[in-house]
Amino acid sequence: MNLNMEQHMNEHKFSLVMTNAITAHQLSIEEIQFCLDRFNTEYRKGFPLVSDERYDHEFKAALAKLSPSDNLLTRVEPEPLNAFGDLPLVRHKTPMLSTDNALNAEAISKFIKQVQQAADEIGIDTPTFRATGKLDGWSGSDVDGVLATRGSDGFGSDVSIAFQRGVIPIGGRDQGVGEIIVDIDYFTDHLSDEFTCGRNFIASIIGSETPREATLKALSDKACHFVPYSTLYAWQGDGGSFNNDYLAICEDIERGTPYELDGIVLEVVEEDLKRHMGATSHHHRWMIAIKLQSETSEQTVTDIEWTVGRSGTVTPTAIYEPVFLSGATLSRALAHNARRVLDWKIGVGAVISIQRSGSVIPRINSVTTPSDNVVVPTECPCCSHALIFDDVKLMCPNALGCSAQAVRGIFHFCNIMGNINSFGEKSIEKMVKHGITYLPFIFTMSEQDFEVMGFGNGEAKRFVKELERGRTEAVSDWKFLASFGIHTLGRGDSRKLLEVYPLEVLNTLTEEDVEKIHGFGDVTAKFIVEGIADRWELISSLMELGFNLERTASIAPDLESPIKGKFIVFTGSMQHGSRDDMTKQARALGAKPQSGVSASKTDMVVLGDRVGQKKLDDVAKFNAAGANIKLISELDYIALLGGSVSVSTDVVIFNTSMLAS
Repeated sequence: MNLNMEQHMNEHKFSLVMTNAITAHQLSIEEIQFCLDRFNTEYRKGFPLVSDERYDHEFKAALAKLSPSDNLLTRVEPEPLNAFGDLPLVRHKTPMLSTDNALNAEAISKFIKQVQQAADEIGIDTPTFRATGKLDGWSGSDVDGVLATRGSDGFGSDVSIAFQRGVIPIGGRDQGVGEIIVDIDYFTDHLSDEFTCGRNFIASIIGSETPREATLKALSDKACHFVPYSTLYAWQGDGGSFNNDYLAICEDIERGTPYELDGIVLEVVEEDLKRHMGATSHHHRWMIAIKLQSETSEQTVTDIEWTVGRSGTVTPTAIYEPVFLSGATLSRALAHNARRVLDWKIGVGAVISIQRSGSVIPRINSVTTPSDNVVVPTECPCCSHALIFDDVKLMCPNALGCSAQAVRGIFHFCNIMGNINSFGEKSIEKMVKHGITYLPFIFTMSEQDFEVMGFGNGEAKRFVKELERGRTEAVSDWKFLASFGIHTLGRGDSRKLLEVYPLEVLNTLTEEDVEKIHGFGDVTAKFIVEGIADRWELISSLMELGFNLERTASIAPDLESPIKGKFIVFTGSMQHGSRDDMTKQARALGAKPQSGVSASKTDMVVLGDRVGQKKLDDVAKFNAAGANIKLISELDYIALLGGSVSVSTDVVIFNTSMLAS
């Protein structure tokens, strides 16, 4: 739908809708249509503007009342096929439809009666129902070795790269329709500072050529899963039993499902009955999503607590008198960011509406009575340094002098390096309280130094052992660089930078030098150069301690190579070295290895033995549409490089002196 913004709703009015100052029931049909279309577009990109509950219970309900047959209520909400960039398209064997909603008890009862009527028509006396949690993730279908998004018009995007990057397929591969989901407790504890929501985080897994370090850490911690619906904790029984006790059944399902839910799915079990009931163009008639309004509570804010994250972000939390809500005693609610505090006037005395979903810290849904005492700090609550306000959030720029950032910075360094264990946040907090914030000094500390701070002899011995291990055990230089937490310079981009320039000269780089490297823009270059300058004394001091760094194969800026800048896919079983070896060598020669074929980016596909048919089909399809992807055998690829092959080892050895010819 291409509604004219000026005709139906100006930006100011939309902002009032976003802050609950105007509800859907105060809007015209055209304005509701505009909001729903915009909400859906941003949601499908991974940036929800409103809660699922407000989307369903307020906006769709209002439209259904004013225009019951509206196209927005009867179509499958489209997902942009370019939501993750230019990925291969997949035609679904079975269309992935939306799910019709039951928003109250009457709708549940009506659905069960409709199923019984259909069952009577084909001679089934008592149909069986299955109820599972409705996951709040990114829907997809894993069939025939390909994970595809729902997409639009029967096509989805091939996001199988998610499994290659570390998404865990629960129950194994090829289990059909399900959702990519992140463990909600992990998200709350480790990712909520960097991502607005779980969908936003999931988009970072498959929508980025080089995922940021927080994404990679979550994947290595096995916090992200593809969960087929068939593997979910389920209730099964007849319709009467469900109808009579659905609240208790739903509560039991929520307790038994270790993922964030946005409802309960109730569906028919018998395949014959499913086929008989069929589907509309929008949804299967044999399935509904129960989305009852969650319990909410209005509370008066007694305080606003501001806390500092590793990156310096200062986040507000509203404090109120303890209240028992949705099965737990609560006294805190996330207030989002500084901009939200100002816009919604969240302060002492404000009356806020809170809602708890699952085990997540509740968030503020709306403000019933704004506060006259809204205070946004100008100084860091930890180190008293002047804060920076970027129009949305507050930042403490005192990265090296702020104890809260010091704790999280030291933890981040140990965590990214991967070979320094035992240093949990509690231990680091204890060190920081004793004034120990300088990393190079920590690596010189003795057992006695730790014991003086109150650590036991066993802990002290373990700390010294781990620090020595971290310094002497081989670690990639790009991990070392990424461990300093420089904004935008995660593990992937650290490797890209070190492919061109060695660690020792990074402090001499200009923004123009960084911009010349493929994949770095002007904004990123500015952050990198400034970040390296801010941390150079720390980086160089640690390097002087003699860390055992495995150097990234350097690509000289003036390197001449027939594959420099080329996007290459290696597929099949290679005979003269592993695909990993060939990928590393190609990267050292300036190429950009890929895991999947892309219509707009892939230049060359290098074929080994037993190549999968799908990649060949993708190349044929993309070339037919105007792409120019070359298929080349392994031996022809090596010949292209003018090199020789050592068959006696697992490593492909190229004669690089011939590359310019």
